[in-house]
Amino acid sequence: MKWKEIKKIIVEYNLLGIKGVITLCVALFQLPLLVFVYFVVDLFNTFYEKFQKDKAKDLSDEKIDIIHTITAESKEDLDKIAREQIEFYADIRTKQKSLTLLNKLISESLIREKDLLSLTGTSGFYQLFMYSSPLARIAKSLGVGTPNRLYPIFLEELGFARLGQNSPFFIINKNNLKESRLIDIKEFKKFLNYHFSRIRGTEWDSFLETIKTVNQSKYETLKGKGYKSLGVLKMNYLLTETNMNITNVGFVDDDRMGLGNVTNSEKINQQILEGSKINAARINKDLKIKIKKIIDKQDVTLLLDGVPKKTKLTIDQAQDSLRDKFSVDNILDFSNVNPSDLSKELKLLGLTKKVSDGVSTLMVSKAIEYKQALLELRINI
Repeated sequence: MKWKEIKKIIVEYNLLGIKGVITLCVALFQLPLLVFVYFVVDLFNTFYEKFQKDKAKDLSDEKIDIIHTITAESKEDLDKIAREQIEFYADIRTKQKSLTLLNKLISESLIREKDLLSLTGTSGFYQLFMYSSPLARIAKSLGVGTPNRLYPIFLEELGFARLGQNSPFFIINKNNLKESRLIDIKEFKKFLNYHFSRIRGTEWDSFLETIKTVNQSKYETLKGKGYKSLGVLKMNYLLTETNMNITNVGFVDDDRMGLGNVTNSEKINQQILEGSKINAARINKDLKIKIKKIIDKQDVTLLLDGVPKKTKLTIDQAQDSLRDKFSVDNILDFSNVNPSDLSKELKLLGLTKKVSDGVSTLMVSKAIEYKQALLELRINI
């Protein structure tokens, strides 16, 4: 055993009882030297206990400076967890087609939220509030554009849903976390601390490269100071745990939410549906019939996600002729249509070739996706 390890054991285990032995010897022999040794040992032990308490306090506060003491092995582990989580969540999104369809039916108010409550079960969620400062002031003074922050991209890749464009609020379903230890909020916070610290470093290095091409002297100055001493790229966040379901998420205004447009309302509902094992749930007969009737009645606009309103209206007005042309009784029958043939018909409506090609591909792919989703839910149409 190395001397360093021996010393650690002696200190951490109350000097292996030496303090007690010295106390006994003092009582038996009454030697001045032993009294002095006892005094020194007791003083050292008192200081060490105070040091340990202060150290424990720092750890409980989880200061971000602790990141820099993480071992290389720990950093590699945290990087691995992030890579695996991104891959895991991407896999979830591609496989669970039925969730996308059910989410679509809810968002379009075609099916009541309460119809799905029995299927979603209960899940824990993390909700994250972010406060961050950009590089706007420095960028403006140097005549360069303000770079976008990278942390929203990272969070959404992990599986977070952002509650509105540019909103500081994010949520994630715990069932969507691959690594079980991230269910512990302290571990998840440590994980975020580490990666946010890395992201800030990456953002600063990238910004410096931009400045280098514009102003070499300013680049040298900024590089020498660093972003922390300049007080830029600050990040603070509040991470809490909560319980949610479909009924307590809503939009007061159809067009805006939080700090921006409601472009991702489906992602928010998706967080609630994902991980709930809804594909394995037993959907009762009444609900199956209801979903089937809803799909039977839907027009072509259900297949036109993201298409501009003007283009969507043009196609909607001409959908009867499109249905007759391709013998489509149900919108899911577009899954059997050749995209090239559909594109030619759309072009006759006055759409450009580029738009016609894009929309025809979208319509066919969405019809295939929704058809597969119904099969996952064991609903035949």
